[in-house]
Amino acid sequence: MTFRIGAMPLVIGAAVLYGCTTPAPSQRSDQPFYIQAQTQADLAASQDEPATYPSLVPDESEVVPASSGWRSVNETGPDQQPSEATQLYAVALNAPNDDLRVAALQKAAEAGSASAHYDIAKIYSEGRVRPRNLALAQEHLQTSASLGNAEATRVLGWQMVRGDNGAQNLNGGVALMEVGAQTSVRAQRELGMLYADLYDGYRFGETAKGEMYLAQAFKADDVPAAVALGRLYVREGRQIDAVAPLTFASSHGDATAKKMVRSLGLEVDSSSQPVNADKVDDALSGERFYLEANAIMLRKHGASDEARAYALFSLASERGYNLAKVEMAAIEGVLTQMDALHGSAWLQQEKQAILAGGH
Repeated sequence: MTFRIGAMPLVIGAAVLYGCTTPAPSQRSDQPFYIQAQTQADLAASQDEPATYPSLVPDESEVVPASSGWRSVNETGPDQQPSEATQLYAVALNAPNDDLRVAALQKAAEAGSASAHYDIAKIYSEGRVRPRNLALAQEHLQTSASLGNAEATRVLGWQMVRGDNGAQNLNGGVALMEVGAQTSVRAQRELGMLYADLYDGYRFGETAKGEMYLAQAFKADDVPAAVALGRLYVREGRQIDAVAPLTFASSHGDATAKKMVRSLGLEVDSSSQPVNADKVDDALSGERFYLEANAIMLRKHGASDEARAYALFSLASERGYNLAKVEMAAIEGVLTQMDALHGSAWLQQEKQAILAGGH
């Protein structure tokens, strides 16, 4: 059997850029401050990093979560690959038995299917359909990543972060995960948790980056990301910001989110309406104003558009959406210019017009 094995430019590039090794993460004994209503056990990360790929070190044990670290590669969209490879991969997915599926996957991999390489890596890693062969699995995983598969890139990133195949390389690992996070919601969630120190044993201290990636995954309706984002906000004392992600996760049946929602005083009564529904409304409207303002700033805009965006950010900030404060500081010149042209009352007038549905 022959297949394409690239030089894995992603791994090599990360190793060259960040160095071959990085120190192990510090094991800090100090714990962050948590609100009194919630126990530390409820808010602590209480999760090991995902079991994304077996270590190549013999007899090394690891805690495997209830769900596999592998996931379908089609969740992030179809591969950008030749039509022949796409067709062969489709044949593999519809194969009536394991032997035919593996044979079809091998043909698809030879034709350049990143998804097929990923699936073959999974097969040889798990050892159920074929005898376990971690070296062969690693080759297919690297080829899948070199062909642009986001989930393979995410798995390789975790290997480097954890030092599964040799020396630990934290910076190189997160660099790979950032590549995967461009299209993988799971990579966004896990990278956000790493940066925000929500995994036991890892201390990156990059809370702003962690919030950014978790917010991206939450906006893609990822329930675990919503819970993690809520934990981060509560840990930072930003309970209002925590309302939206936690109520979302709670409404999707997450038990941890339900406990945290109750701890924030948002118990659900017999009519299934939150007792403090006004807090939820404020948080949701704050996010809506923030997103509308961002949309204005990302497209071609003039001075009047910037003034409206500033007013929207101001409304979002008033409703507890703290990211809006960062954006307001970045475009503070708009406030200065508008005050000089129209007086300080313009901002309040603009916000009133927005709330009234005006433009």
